[in-house]
Amino acid sequence: MSIPAYYSPEKKHSEHKLDTELTNVKKIVGASGSFAALTLDGDVITWGTIFSGGNIYSDKVNHANELTNIVDIKTNTNGYSTIRQDGDITSWQGIWDIAAEIQFGEYIKYYYYDQNRPSHVGFSDAFIKASPDSVTSFTSNEGAYLLTEKAKRESSPHFILNSWGFKELGAGLTNIKLPGKVDKVFPHKTGFTIYTDQGHIYNIDVPNEIAVIKKIETTI
Repeated sequence: MSIPAYYSPEKKHSEHKLDTELTNVKKIVGASGSFAALTLDGDVITWGTIFSGGNIYSDKVNHANELTNIVDIKTNTNGYSTIRQDGDITSWQGIWDIAAEIQFGEYIKYYYYDQNRPSHVGFSDAFIKASPDSVTSFTSNEGAYLLTEKAKRESSPHFILNSWGFKELGAGLTNIKLPGKVDKVFPHKTGFTIYTDQGHIYNIDVPNEIAVIKKIETTI
C-alpha cells in the first residue's frame, strides 16, 4: 500500500503486559520502553511498548514461532536481535503508526512492521546464518548489532564480521574477513571498535551514511 508524500509519525500508547510468571530466566535485556527475557529453555518472552519490540505476540508480527532454542539475545534500544541454536538470526523493531495526510489536514492511519519497513528508515536486516559454536562476540550499540565468528578452513586465525540494524550507526557490513582473534569489542555512538589478540585495532564508522571498517595504526 502506498503512502502519500506527506506523512508524520504518530505513536499511540500500546503495550503488552507480562501476564505470566517468569521462570528459569537466563537473561533479561531492555530496550526503550520494553523488555525481553531469555529462559534456560531457549524461549524469549517480551513485554512493554510495541514501538521498541514488546510486540512478538501480535499475529501480524508473528515472531513467536521463531523465538525458540535461542542461545543469546541483544537489544539496540529500538528492538532486539536473537541467535538460535541452528544459527538463524531474528531481529524485530516494533510496530509504528504513520498518519498520512491526504488532503485538507485529514489523516489516514497506516502501520508498518519489520516485513514492510519503508526504505527511508535505513534498517538493514541480518541476511546471514551464524555458527553459535564459532561466535566470538555479539554486541550492540544504540541502533546496530555486531557479530564476529572464527573463520573456518584458514591456515592462520581469522574472524568474520557482520553488522546489521540502522545503517547510520554501523550496520551493513557483510562477511568481512580479518586476521587474528577478537579480543574485545566496544560499541560507540556511530559504530564499534574491535581489538584483536595481535594488537590490531579496527574501527567501524559511518562516513557518508555507509558503514566502513578501517584499521587504526598504532605505535608502541
